[in-house]
Formats: sequence, C-alpha cells, structure tokens
Amino acid sequence: LRLAARWARRCDEWRQALGWAQRRLVQLHPAALLEQRTQRLDELGGRLSSSLRARLLQASHGLAARRAELLRESPAALLASLSQQVAVFAARLVPATGARLEHAGAALGSAARALQATSPLATLGRGYAVVTRLADGRVLRDAAEAPAGTEIEARLARGRLRARVTKSPA
Repeated sequence: LRLAARWARRCDEWRQALGWAQRRLVQLHPAALLEQRTQRLDELGGRLSSSLRARLLQASHGLAARRAELLRESPAALLASLSQQVAVFAARLVPATGARLEHAGAALGSAARALQATSPLATLGRGYAVVTRLADGRVLRDAAEAPAGTEIEARLARGRLRARVTKSPA
C-alpha cells in the first residue's frame, strides 16, 4: 500500500511538472513572443500617435492664440519672430518623430531576428530533425524509445521522411 501511495504521489508530481512545462512552452513559443512584441509595438505606436496628435493640437492652439495676438497688435517684428518659432518647432517635431519611429523599427527588427534565431524551424534548417513515433506521434528523445520494427517519421527543414527502425541499441 505504501508503494502504491508513493507511486501515485510520484505520478501526480510528474503530471504537475508536465503541466508546468507545457504552460511554459506555450509562453515561450516564438509565435507567442512575436505576438506579445507586436502588441507592445502596436501599443507604443498608438501612444506615439496619441502623443503626436496631442502635441500637434497643443501647438495648433498655441499658434491660434499667437495669431489672435498678432491681429490685435499687428507688429511685423512680432510676426517674424513667431513665424520663426513655429518653423523651429516644426523642424524639431519631424526629426524627433522620425527618430522615434526608426528606433521602434530597429527594436522590432532586433526582436524578429532574435525570434528567428530561436525558432525551431531555424534549428531544422541547420540539419536537425524532429523524430516522432508514427503510432502515437510522440517526439523521440532517446533511441531506446524506438525498438526495432517501430515506424518513425522525421520532420526536416523541407519535408518529412517515414522509416522503420531495423536496429535499436541494447
């Protein structure tokens, strides 16, 4: 009875560890990471767009207030000065926006390269294969899991191969 209870506990521990590993694998999957980074980039792009709209609206209101002042006072020097300030602000806004977008694009490119480097498909492209038992689709990690006569399938970078094991290690 103690042996059975201990075995049941051990099986429960293995089930919990397997569940944790499966959840972790889903979290670390390149597609999930890419989706998270894409969402983050979309969020940052939205914030940037909102910020730019707010700044443009604020600048627009400021410009309108200045024009009203000019209409009231109408000095030519003040008009030239304010026009110069608007040009300076516009000149700052365009490069700042471009730099920010360029930085975000570089970050996205870096994230995409990192995901590509860790992609299981990239591993297959380097000459590795994923071998599964045809009967149950289970990925084989040890030659002892495929005794002689077992039908297997090897997934390569381009295509799949089916084979039957003729010899297995003792």
